[in-house]
Amino acid sequence: LVRDRAVSERDHTEAVADDAQARAEVASAKAELARAQLQLDYATVTAPISGRARRALVTEGALVGQDQATPLTTVEQLDPIYVNFSQPAADVDALRRAVKSGRATGIAQQDVAVTLLRADGTAYPLKGRLLFSDLAVDPTTDTVAMRALFPNPDRELLPGAYVRIALDTAIDRQAILVPRDALLRTADRTSVRVVGANDKVKDVEVVADRMSGRDWRITRGLSGGERVIVDDPAQFAPDTAVKPVEQALPAKAAPPAAASNPAARQT
Repeated sequence: LVRDRAVSERDHTEAVADDAQARAEVASAKAELARAQLQLDYATVTAPISGRARRALVTEGALVGQDQATPLTTVEQLDPIYVNFSQPAADVDALRRAVKSGRATGIAQQDVAVTLLRADGTAYPLKGRLLFSDLAVDPTTDTVAMRALFPNPDRELLPGAYVRIALDTAIDRQAILVPRDALLRTADRTSVRVVGANDKVKDVEVVADRMSGRDWRITRGLSGGERVIVDDPAQFAPDTAVKPVEQALPAKAAPPAAASNPAARQT
């Protein structure tokens, strides 16, 4: 139109300026809309994990800082749930040396079964899996930090609770285990009552270093194959003649019996 002189040069210049101004206003409006959408998004707080929220830490109408983080609540992941625990560094070192010497067979981390024991001593029915074992020792506690993951579909396990953990990290095929009721303890010694070849009771001093389930692992005093009295051994004095009833212990249980052969089990 300018070429054809249908409009004046002035009108054309004003029209171009109005178009540029309108485009600028549209861009400004879009930027303002984006800022408003961002502020609206900030008004809705979403959790990065699934779980249950604890009590609100900020009430409606309370002043919160714009430039500083203000916790609103805490979201706890319940299913699955993480369990943090530690193992004495001496135990970790002893296990590694046992595996290296061939006395024990190591279990791959992904195959390690983790058992959780509640405060009352009962076992949680679902097994967990070991996620990691730290590579450094905490110098303040002389322990190695570990973490396990447990399924918790019924919300039985709650964050912050104190529990005990048992895990099988190696297999000692030469281990000798006796039921805890078979041990006789005094201030300076630990012993078991053994039925000899002549069916007479003998008192044998032993060294029991740790428990495996309801049994004690014997590291000294027994060589395997002995008949150990497990049913109220204190009532049988040494050199007493008895008629033992032998019963082999199952792999995962130790039912009462008059006498038993120590067996190798997983530790």
